[in-house]
Amino acid sequence: MSADPHPTPEALALAAPFPMAEIHWKPASVSGNRAAVVAYIDVRTICDRLDAVLGVAGWQDTYQDLGQGAVVCSLSCKVLGEWVTKQDVGGQPKRAAEGGPMKAAFSDALKRAAAKFGIGRYLHRLPPFWVDYDPEKKQVKSQPKLPEWALPPPATDWLTPEQKATLDRLLGQAGADRLAFFAWAGAPSLDQFPASQYERAVSFLQRKKGEKAVAAGGALKPAGQLAGAARP
Repeated sequence: MSADPHPTPEALALAAPFPMAEIHWKPASVSGNRAAVVAYIDVRTICDRLDAVLGVAGWQDTYQDLGQGAVVCSLSCKVLGEWVTKQDVGGQPKRAAEGGPMKAAFSDALKRAAAKFGIGRYLHRLPPFWVDYDPEKKQVKSQPKLPEWALPPPATDWLTPEQKATLDRLLGQAGADRLAFFAWAGAPSLDQFPASQYERAVSFLQRKKGEKAVAAGGALKPAGQLAGAARP
């Protein structure tokens, strides 16, 4: 199935890759001191992404116990002003996790429903990676190296605190659509906004700020700028 050719800003932001620190690994198969591991994210990371993109009032989840260890999660997200609900069923793992098997079933259901909104779905496209494994401690000893498409911009390419504050101020002054702005930058939030886009973003927001002032009867733009804006 091909990807949506016209994804909404919310969809792009929800589906953005996570930093490596947010990704966990579990063995799918073990051979001596080597293991084939698969990637996953935990529920707290999913909730943080939903809060960051949609706001705390922009999503809600409900659950139904189906019995025999199965739980269905109904995850509703407010997208373009409309509530969209997607469901999926979670089950208990073979090994009881912290909090008990039922807690794990609820968590699994939320992860599966969130993937239908794009959150962490890219992780399922990754193949298993063979890494060093401690069979006694049952722990993965090293992390795989992910392909570039499965990574956010490197930390060295993210905004400084001062740059984030500037963009946050300009976003408010310009009255810009934050979701559309983050989708344009290919980032879910200012915390993962590429520094390479900073100057361009400042120029864009300053222009939007000027347009807002003109529309509100504030300071007029220079004649040359108004003439340029009138061209098709």
